Amino acid sequence: MRLWSVPFVGAVMMFMSGASQAAPLTAGEILGNFNAVVFGDFTSNSDVEGRAAIGGNMTGGATFYNQPRGGAVAGYGALNVAGDVSPGTYNVNNGGSVVVGGSNGGRFNLNGGGTLTTGTANFDVADFMAPMSALVEQLTGLQANSNIGAGDLNNVAFNAAPDAAGLAVFSTSTAALQSFRNINFNLNGADTVIVNVSGSVFLDTANFNAGAEVNQRVIWNFYEATVLNFDRFWHGSVLALNAAVTNSTPIEGTLVAASFNGRGELHDYGFKGTLPPADPSDPVPVPEPSSMLLLASGLIGLGVARRRRA
Repeated sequence: MRLWSVPFVGAVMMFMSGASQAAPLTAGEILGNFNAVVFGDFTSNSDVEGRAAIGGNMTGGATFYNQPRGGAVAGYGALNVAGDVSPGTYNVNNGGSVVVGGSNGGRFNLNGGGTLTTGTANFDVADFMAPMSALVEQLTGLQANSNIGAGDLNNVAFNAAPDAAGLAVFSTSTAALQSFRNINFNLNGADTVIVNVSGSVFLDTANFNAGAEVNQRVIWNFYEATVLNFDRFWHGSVLALNAAVTNSTPIEGTLVAASFNGRGELHDYGFKGTLPPADPSDPVPVPEPSSMLLLASGLIGLGVARRRRA
């Protein structure tokens, strides 16, 4: 009779252990269902209206999930923290659940019947970093097809000229953006608007007039940024994967950042546009945890069958 070796069993258990974590998401799923994705540490005493994923530690005393617009995401709670939670009082509304991977020193007021789970993270930072990094690289390579009317810095107009697929692309710099005193957006029927912004540091002081359509369809791709400070209302999703982001007034859309120190709210609108199709030459993604589980189950079944034949 043949017995399976300990290394084989260990390999199977390794496959199966990964299944306890949530399956990785696409960039579109992240932007549509998360209000905040922070790869490092998160500090805030303000509201985060939607779902949050925090890869580092959390401090402050923020309120979460008070006006969620995204749908349910399997394996994720309203608040997902891979690291530790520092002492403080945190509110989670609308029945949202909390998952803390490290130690929890906070007090959570779970309003509406949510649950608190500690000690095991439900995601890896890489599950968010990989698709979002690929998206940033893809968006950065898009050719601009729309113009910014900046003849009068007191009345700067982003005039979208969407292509046949409804995609409008702008290109600017943090220096130019910082010089604008009033910003207006004309979507002109665009389904999706990408604003690629070069430069490492940005301090927002402009008046930005926009509504829900801009919040849901515009992506600001700060692909070189290391420091962003939003001192006025900002409309649209913000991609700043390598930046320390602070705000003192609301960001109206999804924030993806290296770290966050929030003195203003994050408002959950959910991205409603259509991301450009991925390059077909991109590498095939690795199997998701659910696939790993199926593989593990198959291997175990194969082992049982062989033992019966022996």
